Amino acid sequence: MTRDRGGALGTRLIDLRRRRRRRSVFLLLLGTALLVLGGVLALVVAVNGVGDDGTPPAPEAVLPIETDGPLPSPTQTPARRMASGQPPVRIVIPAIAVDAEVMVLGMDAQGVPQVPDRTNSRQPGQVVAWYDFSAQPGQGSNAVFAGHVTWDRAPAVFWALGRLSPGDQVQVVLRGGSRLLYQVTETFMVDPAQPDAIRVMYPTTEDMVTLITCGGTFVPDRTSPLGGDYTRRVVVRAKLVGAE
Repeated sequence: MTRDRGGALGTRLIDLRRRRRRRSVFLLLLGTALLVLGGVLALVVAVNGVGDDGTPPAPEAVLPIETDGPLPSPTQTPARRMASGQPPVRIVIPAIAVDAEVMVLGMDAQGVPQVPDRTNSRQPGQVVAWYDFSAQPGQGSNAVFAGHVTWDRAPAVFWALGRLSPGDQVQVVLRGGSRLLYQVTETFMVDPAQPDAIRVMYPTTEDMVTLITCGGTFVPDRTSPLGGDYTRRVVVRAKLVGAE
């Protein structure tokens, strides 16, 4: 009996170690993906600026990302799931007249996040990317979306993202037709050079969406393939409040 219990316990410990190892590898890969994405977000959200007179609408605050608190972790108890795990196909934001197709993007063969461009979309400036290495909407964690603020020197899909304020609604339509309703809780800007800015893309224990685009001032740079970059990133966070 004692020997059998010891063998069962040993087996459970081995299984536990394997699960922890798999979880550690997952978190390492996710962290690497997010860090890489943080470095290339300019590719996602800004192409060529809009010329001399264009500055996207900006939130009032530029917030530091707090570093003292614990990072949200997928090992914590997740929020209740409100959808069947279908991918998003459309995003609707009535307050800024956005009704856009959502395309599912991930990593390319080199481990770099893909971006909406002419190789994968007929209208790269008018689609929103959902990253499949973030949570699926309705599955109890943080679903990350990104869209261009400008494209070909003209305002793009997330041009007015900075105008959103607490209480505004974000609707995510899933494949199959169900619709998730989110309510904006905060809109702010971060400095992309700040290492902790990437924390807005981490998993959470609350079902939410995080929408990201560029903001601030466009700084031309002739050495850049994009023609320059914006000085800030606009971040909108919204929590799940219902489903239809």
